[in-house]
This record gives sequence, structure tokens and C-alpha cells, in this order.
Amino acid sequence: MPTRYLDLLSDHDLQLLAAASNIVEPASAISAFRARPTLIVEALESPTTYPSLTRDSTMMMGVVADQSPALAEPVDVRIEPSALLVFSAIVHHCCVAITTASFRAERIGKRVFLPYVANHEFVDFASQSANRLFLIELLGSYARSLTGEATTPDVHELPISTLDPVALGRALQTVDQRERVGIYRRLGDLALFRSGVLGEDPNHLLSLADAHELTLSLPDTVRRCVDADIMARHLSNGSMNDACRELGPIWYRAAASLNPWESLSQPIRSVADNFDTARLVLRRLARTELLDDQQSNIFPNCALIP
Repeated sequence: MPTRYLDLLSDHDLQLLAAASNIVEPASAISAFRARPTLIVEALESPTTYPSLTRDSTMMMGVVADQSPALAEPVDVRIEPSALLVFSAIVHHCCVAITTASFRAERIGKRVFLPYVANHEFVDFASQSANRLFLIELLGSYARSLTGEATTPDVHELPISTLDPVALGRALQTVDQRERVGIYRRLGDLALFRSGVLGEDPNHLLSLADAHELTLSLPDTVRRCVDADIMARHLSNGSMNDACRELGPIWYRAAASLNPWESLSQPIRSVADNFDTARLVLRRLARTELLDDQQSNIFPNCALIP
């Protein structure tokens, strides 16, 4: 599992991570991390990594030595940490805080927090490395590119970052069975992202027409067991985020069942079984880090789609 970080993080990210964590020397970070990928996890969980990458202005625009063979001598190159490195530091920091907390605070009103002792489900979820990676990749897939991203009405060319479950669900009607696994996975991702990170006016109800469209995105095994009209009326009594909370686990399970590789379907199934816990972990991230205006300005390439 730690080897996955080598696919997500660039060589410059590894050097910045080494400098932020003090686990290995930045000059030898690339070879050290590639030889022992478990060091990446240790570095992400280092107490110095999170504040260095998210608060330290000298680290946020890091300086690393470019030792390219084409250069006669190493030169300093000024770089920013990638969105995935920042999200990795934030997710690990949050999950470590959850696993070491003796209780979880629940907001009552605007300013009052009360301890909620039943914290074991959050600890179990946050302690699993596969779940941490899942959340990192989820957030990274919704990070806005510096160059922006064009949208198109063609369902075959929907941007991967689309936030419209209805439009994404329509794509299921135009693809063959082999392509459905990717769309179901993305529908699950969208449901988790919308309900966990993005806020929504609870008084803004889902229209009956959109609710009917969403019922068409349900897998055949589910649609045979429910009345589509009753389901649509039920969904239209809530907001889009309410619908995402209800349909997200179904979409994830559909993606897991269609995926032929157990190593890929197991993490999806795990999040489906713990959807509400994953949503609340993301909600904590959003409230404390992701939606902070100052940080979004510092990291424009990490700014989440509004």
C-alpha cells in the first residue's frame, strides 16, 4: 500500500516531504523513499510535516536542489508542493488526530461543543491506510487545475470533476457494461465529496424530475427491488446532498461488484460499508482545513471546486 504514494507524489514532492518531516535528508529523499516506501507514511505522520506544508511560508514555496545530469552543478529550483502532497499531509494529520483522540466533539448550536464518546468507528476507519489513500485520491481528483477545466454538455466528455450527479448518471445509459464500473465509482466519489465537503442549503429540495433521473442510475439489482416512483418521491423530499448520502453507498457497491480486481474493489467496498463515517471524516477536514480561505489563496492549485 505505501508504494501507491510513489505514483501520487512527484520527485519534488518527495524532496519537500523530506525537508518538512526531517525523516531523511532532502538530497537523498528520492532514492530513500523509493527504496523504502514505508518511510513516506512515517514522514506524512511526522509532527513537523503538517505545519511545515500548510503553515510555514518558507516551506510552502520550497527550494530544492535540481541535480539533473544535464547540469554541470546543482542549482536551486523554487517549487510548490502539489495538491496531492498537501492533501496527503492534511488527511494524515486529521486521521492521526482522530485515532489519538479520547472522544469526538459534537457541535451543538454555533459555539458549543459537547464530547461524544462513541469514537471507535472513526478510529477504525481513520487507522486504515487504504481508507486514508482513498480520501487523498478523492480530494486530489476534485482539485481545480491552475489552467481551469472546460465543461461540455456531451455526457461522453463530462469532466471528471463534474459535480452534477444527474448528468453523470445519464452517462450510464449511453455506455456498455464494461464502462459502467468507472461511472459508478465516480458517482460514489461525487456523492461522498458533495455530502462530506460541500455545503448545501437544506431547504433547497431536489426536484422530482431530477429525483427520477437519479433512480435511473441505480444498478439493475436494486431497481428490481424498489418502485422507481416511490423512490423518486422519497428523494425529492430532501436535498441533493441527502440523495447523495443515500445513493452513494449503492453506487460504490455497484462499482465494487463490477470490478474484476479484488485489490481495487475491496477499498471501494470498505468505503461503501462505512460511507457515513467517511463523510464525517471529510466534514471534519472541510471545516478545519479545506475550506479555509487563506489556505486556498496560498495553494491555488489545491483550491476545491466551489
